[in-house]
Amino acid sequence: MNSLWLIVIFCGFVIPAAAQPKTLQVGPRKDYARPCAAILRASRGNKVEIDATGRYDGDVCGWSTNNLTIRGVGSGRAIIKAAGEDWQGKGIWVIAGNDITVENIEFANALATDGNGASIRQEGTNIKVRNRYFHENQEGILAGNNPQSTVLVEFSEFARNGY
Repeated sequence: MNSLWLIVIFCGFVIPAAAQPKTLQVGPRKDYARPCAAILRASRGNKVEIDATGRYDGDVCGWSTNNLTIRGVGSGRAIIKAAGEDWQGKGIWVIAGNDITVENIEFANALATDGNGASIRQEGTNIKVRNRYFHENQEGILAGNNPQSTVLVEFSEFARNGY
């Protein structure tokens, strides 16, 4: 067998395995104790699954990784309360990444000194939120005026938000 065939065989078996999206697990007795620790380690195309039985109060962060799916798993929704924390004076999650999906998570108590504390501050393009509950925040979702971006909200509730 010549060396060209060995390269083809090697590429055929190794490269696709490396390109597979990874799932990062968050929660009690999981690889990551808090959602932001997993999100900040995630790569393009990864999934972050947050165990709904965990406590994630004060877990705020911002990121620019594209094509992430972040979802609460288990019985009920994963709950993230700001608990007096905010990311850069903006809110709980400040998302500069593009094409993000967030599912089955509850956000509460986002406050900022300027009155625009958002549970999600969308600074990238294209976000989908499903089965979400936004409550007691200054803003539920705050997004810019980008005509190239979409914000899709499905099966979600907004309650008692506003400054």
